[in-house]
Amino acid sequence: MNYPDVKQYIRGALAIAVSGVLLAGCAAIPPDHGHAAMRAAQSETVPPSTLPQGDWPAADWWKLLGDDQLNALIQQALAHAPQLDVAAARVKQAQLVVDQARADSGPMLSANASLSREYESENYIFPPPLAGSWLTMGRAALDFSYDFDWWGRHRAGVSAALGQTQAARAERAAVENVMTVAVAQSYMAWQVEAARQEMFAQQLKIRDQIRVINQKRLARGLDPVTVQRQTEFEIAAIQQMQAVSEASMRVAEVQLRALTGDTRSPALSPRSLPRMQASVPASLDLVANRADVQASKLRVESLGYRVDAAKAAFYPDFSLTAFAGFTSVELDTLLRSSSRTAGIAPALHLPIFESGRLKANLASEQAGVDLAIAQYNQTIVDAVKEIGEQVALVQGYGKQEQTLRASLDAAAAIEKAVQARADRGLTDQVSVLQSRLPILIQQEQMIQLKGRTLSAQLQLTRALGGGYRAPLAK
Repeated sequence: MNYPDVKQYIRGALAIAVSGVLLAGCAAIPPDHGHAAMRAAQSETVPPSTLPQGDWPAADWWKLLGDDQLNALIQQALAHAPQLDVAAARVKQAQLVVDQARADSGPMLSANASLSREYESENYIFPPPLAGSWLTMGRAALDFSYDFDWWGRHRAGVSAALGQTQAARAERAAVENVMTVAVAQSYMAWQVEAARQEMFAQQLKIRDQIRVINQKRLARGLDPVTVQRQTEFEIAAIQQMQAVSEASMRVAEVQLRALTGDTRSPALSPRSLPRMQASVPASLDLVANRADVQASKLRVESLGYRVDAAKAAFYPDFSLTAFAGFTSVELDTLLRSSSRTAGIAPALHLPIFESGRLKANLASEQAGVDLAIAQYNQTIVDAVKEIGEQVALVQGYGKQEQTLRASLDAAAAIEKAVQARADRGLTDQVSVLQSRLPILIQQEQMIQLKGRTLSAQLQLTRALGGGYRAPLAK
């Protein structure tokens, strides 16, 4: 059997390649329409703040609160939360796309074997005695193919897939940030309500003491019945607030169960509310310190590679296929040396007229980049807005705390003066008990204010990225 000259094939392949380069302009790439400008995160500023300047949140910022219960809840959430399982699955899916893109860009070698039984026409290419008879044809060969990717279409596809994987990892970090802050907020909400329950219990104790005294005075005709009814009304009002607070505690427990992936209610015990020191970094490098901003940026870059791949489709595509093996029209002679076969086939695909498919695909990819840039810019604006809102809330709550402390000091001074009068026999026990109530009421209000301040500080931690740091470029 005669084989074609390999050198002749190589010369032919080079001729095809040179022809492709010369004819590359046959499918004209439309001019780049340009993209929207990406907003620079470093140029964004937060409204003027009286908060001290400080570092970005640490990766384990919640440990600074010094609460072992909170540490255990967050650790459980990071290990078992369904939200993180979903985010991890997306990262794995994106990585598989990278593997597929890399596989598509590499050489392919496969072993193939086939066997067929067919009746040959008497008026076809086979002469008698093969014509008009049944033939058993077999083939066993190694098949090779490779796309040279001179214009980088496959490489751009791999880079685009890598960008999507990195974006998925950043989005997983963003989910962790939101989740850890949500666990801390639900936990602190429970602690706030537990502290309020203690204040309500003390108020009810004093109100009940006043009710007992009023009953005795009413029985002796010293007070009208309206005094007793007023006390009963005030007791009922406290009990109503107590019931609302208990419901809020149950809601916080349900939230913690969902966040930690646990079907049982957490066994919590009351703790003193911690104090967080809210601060704002001097320079807001949100791209490096917010996972959602980094994810948006990576998606823009990934889609930019898709545009490169769409442009590469306008250029000639040069590929090479080859095979070597055995083929025969009789099965018993398939593996004989005389049944050897081999071939090499360089090929050139040159787009000339595609009915607008290539231009439409490129325009679609460019529009995707514009959309991603708009989403990135919106993410930056939203991030700065969130930081500004939480800074304003923390500052506002700080001023409210100063006012409430002054009011609390005044109430304490009043109680002290009433107690001094009672010690001298100038007033009765009811007045002493009633002077204690404003202090308890304002202490309960202070607990609520501390809870709102903690919530704003936790949200500020989340808005600052929650300890995220963008990985260094390799």
